[in-house]
Amino acid sequence: MIDNWFNPNLDYRWFMLPNLVGMLSLGVALMITALSVARERELGTFDQTLVSPGDPGRDCARQAAAALLVASVQATLTC
Repeated sequence: MIDNWFNPNLDYRWFMLPNLVGMLSLGVALMITALSVARERELGTFDQTLVSPGDPGRDCARQAAAALLVASVQATLTC
């Protein structure tokens, strides 16, 4: 038998709230990353980063890291 340490009464609200906060934060992170890439495509700077001597994967990871930071702050403030 598995003991449930954090939710002994198995109340579903204690399972759904952290899940909801995580899903909303993930959605915000994905949306911010997609919007920043779309804006760079519109401005033409995305093509410049692809042909620059630096690693384009690092630039995309930097944009994703910024979005994940915003989503983490939002998730922290929500809980």
